[in-house]
Amino acid sequence: MRKKPYNIVDDCVDRQKKRKNHKTALILVTETASGLKSKKYSFATLSKKIERFSKTLNEPKGSRVIVQLPNSLEFIVTFLGAMKAGLIPIPVSPQLTDSELGFIINDSGARIIFSERSHLTLTFQGREDAIGPTVKGGVAAFWLYTSGTTGTPKAVMHAHTSIPAHDARVTYWMDLKKNDILFNTSALNWSYAITSLLDAWRHGVTTVVYVGDQCLFQRAKNCPKKFAKNF
Repeated sequence: MRKKPYNIVDDCVDRQKKRKNHKTALILVTETASGLKSKKYSFATLSKKIERFSKTLNEPKGSRVIVQLPNSLEFIVTFLGAMKAGLIPIPVSPQLTDSELGFIINDSGARIIFSERSHLTLTFQGREDAIGPTVKGGVAAFWLYTSGTTGTPKAVMHAHTSIPAHDARVTYWMDLKKNDILFNTSALNWSYAITSLLDAWRHGVTTVVYVGDQCLFQRAKNCPKKFAKNF
């Protein structure tokens, strides 16, 4: 019997669902005019939402898809749902201009874009090579583009197996324990933010994701104390 290829979503969400069905995987915290609001999602709930979304994606395996969404449940489900379907999500900042976004779309050969933008003046020039290139360590799971400070942005291709390769980081640097809660204030289109989220879930750790305007420094120093009241 042929062994099923390793997939980040199977490992970080579905496997945890089987082991810790009702444990909270994600806490979304939103700062509103009336104060902080939070909503919790178990590994089982996330797994179900990701599975349902992945079945709506009918593009060929390896097709690139742009995810231009803010921190939200929609970002997480779209990003992981694409990987579960065998596609390659490319998370990008919602603040990109049309020309910046257009470059990434055409450079990557992306076929789909998920965005909240009401108007896009872009032309897709999708390539015929639907199957994305393999990378050292196996099949590409997702791409992240550099900021382009020394030239045009470049795609950094992450293999599915890149997340298990972070185990030493989780154990010896982050020192995550099973009952820890990881607080993530960054935009999820950043490398450290999204890989830390996946690292935490691979080890069954609950994560907090801040939704909305990024905390200003003067407010951010009080965020962990505020958030703790909402758990």
